Parts: sequence; structure tokens; C-alpha cells
Amino acid sequence: MEEPRAFHFQGAKIIIRYIKGILTNKIFYTSNNDVKVVGYTNGDWAGDVRTRNNVSRYAFYLGTGTI
Repeated sequence: MEEPRAFHFQGAKIIIRYIKGILTNKIFYTSNNDVKVVGYTNGDWAGDVRTRNNVSRYAFYLGTGTI
């Protein structure tokens, strides 16, 4: 960052606002011995007729909390 510009500052402000907004969000984990990592995924291969782009989503859980 030898020559920061206005858009760098704007990007930093967006990140700080995001962090400020999620400070109260928490993930709770239960205390049991049966902790597993489970992952789910969903893919739509070329479902967009115009662009034929691949769209995929995923979620992972550690015990009862999403990571």
C-alpha cells in the first residue's frame, strides 16, 4: 500500500462496518463427546442458460454449530 487511494479507504470502511455489525453474532457449540464435522454442498451445473456459469453452495457444521 505505497499509494493508497480513496477506494482503498472506502473498502476499509465497508469491512469495519461489517465487523461492527456482526460483533453480537455468536456460534454456540454443545459440550458432548459426539462432535463431527459434516459438510453439505449443492451445485447447479450450467443452470444459467444465458452464461452457462456454474453456481455452487456449501455449508459445514462442527457439532451443532455452523462454521
